[in-house]
Amino acid sequence: MRVGFRARSYLNSSLVVVSSALTLLVVCVGFSRAEELVVQTTLGNVTGSVEEVTFNDDIGTEVTEQFVQFLGIPYAEPPLGNRRFTKPEPKSAWTESHNGTFYRPSCHHGNQQVTSSFDVVDDDISEDCLTLDIYSPFSINSSTPYTVLVFIHSSPSSSRAFVADVLSSYGQVVVVVINYRQGYLGFFSVGNDSVSGNYGLWDQHLAISWVNEHIANFNGDPDMVTLVGHSTGASDAILQTLYAGNMGKIKGVVAMSGTPIQTYSTNSFMMTSVGDTLATMVGCGNRSSQDTFTCLRTKSLQDLDAAVSASKSNMNFKPVIDGDFIKANPHEIITSDGNMYAAERDGFLGLDLLLGLNNKEGGAHVGLMWAQLLGTNVSSFDIDSSQFRQIVVPTAMRLIFGGNISESVIETVNFQYSDITDPTNVEKPQQNVVDLSTDIDIAAPLVKTANAHSMKNISATFVYQFSEEVGALNPLTPSWLDGANRADDVYSLFGFSQRVLHTLANGTNFTPTVNQRNASRYMMTTIANFAKTG
Repeated sequence: MRVGFRARSYLNSSLVVVSSALTLLVVCVGFSRAEELVVQTTLGNVTGSVEEVTFNDDIGTEVTEQFVQFLGIPYAEPPLGNRRFTKPEPKSAWTESHNGTFYRPSCHHGNQQVTSSFDVVDDDISEDCLTLDIYSPFSINSSTPYTVLVFIHSSPSSSRAFVADVLSSYGQVVVVVINYRQGYLGFFSVGNDSVSGNYGLWDQHLAISWVNEHIANFNGDPDMVTLVGHSTGASDAILQTLYAGNMGKIKGVVAMSGTPIQTYSTNSFMMTSVGDTLATMVGCGNRSSQDTFTCLRTKSLQDLDAAVSASKSNMNFKPVIDGDFIKANPHEIITSDGNMYAAERDGFLGLDLLLGLNNKEGGAHVGLMWAQLLGTNVSSFDIDSSQFRQIVVPTAMRLIFGGNISESVIETVNFQYSDITDPTNVEKPQQNVVDLSTDIDIAAPLVKTANAHSMKNISATFVYQFSEEVGALNPLTPSWLDGANRADDVYSLFGFSQRVLHTLANGTNFTPTVNQRNASRYMMTTIANFAKTG
């Protein structure tokens, strides 16, 4: 099918559900530790723990279910020393049982200059971090394996922010949450074969391969693996489908607020390498690529972090076209004809795809850029219609088209987002900024991706819009925002697990409302059913 989009034609319901809802309304309110459980794999034994999760049904009755968790399982050798800035190596077998009853360190974020919706309290961070967490319903000896969700979180973040106790128990799915290298450790590149970048993508690929080989031991079905990604993780999930090495390992993809096809003038989120700048700032520049590479391995994370912080440019490390993992511009691959990118293109087109966005995604941009640019604060965001026309619209259009923008374009966009029947409404310019940001950053590229995927009519294409806000739980949400901000659907997907809430900086005092519980139920049902049936 072909998916169309109109800039302001958002739906009124909290979620457009692509499959039927289950009867149980879930939100976690408690958890407790039970006994341990040992699973055998070809790499060695893994000890997990049988846990209990308590949640409320739709009439407020508490229901308690058991699930099993296996935490911190290493899928790669530690990326330390000579393994820094290289592709990950599969983890060799271990002799003693891996203790999967506690979390391992999260990946070093690389001091990225990005604010996250999932700030973990007291997070343990390390360069040695290539592990994954598995959550399974407690029928581990069932003869029928479960559908598998592999969750790729956004960057910067960690697996500890995404406890899948409620999602696994309610959705009756196995959930795997992976850690992967981020920031300069995951995406440092100088644009050649010596330091080609995309190490975080290779980590994700190796984790997917690990799941394909070993998830049956944890009662997961290796033939029913769906990738679920959020933001940069959603872009990465789609990029995984464009890598031929993942063929046959993935059944479908859920991309929440992210795609490698962008609105901007480059038509892609692929970034020019900033590796040379970082290397120069830590005293490793002006050398051969190999010598630069060797020098960088000797630098401490503190030195590298300090260089990123001191840089006056935005050193945002992202995937690059390396000719290996990413053969060309993703938009070019997805829309190509002929044989040059046939394997990569067909890998994407042959999978079921569910793309989603929140109706007020642009709320995150108020704090990330607009408040400072407009000389106001996030909490009040006092702007008028002239600022919207004279500053916001031209800035947004330059992001898309680059260079000088004609007056006719500015007037057209201003007219599209302004209410000429109520020009003195002081709240309208706030919403105009949010709506324009939503369309540019998420909605337009999402629809481009959906259209490209649906054109061949090979597999199913779905799009959802989510509009139930979580308010103060999301640190990127202004108090005046009316609607679902960026990442609000992710909070709902994980069922407001009490373990998640106690992990997040803003979660301790949060209690979901009836509407939020309903939205969470629909969200978990939608994703689980999509993974099971497409």
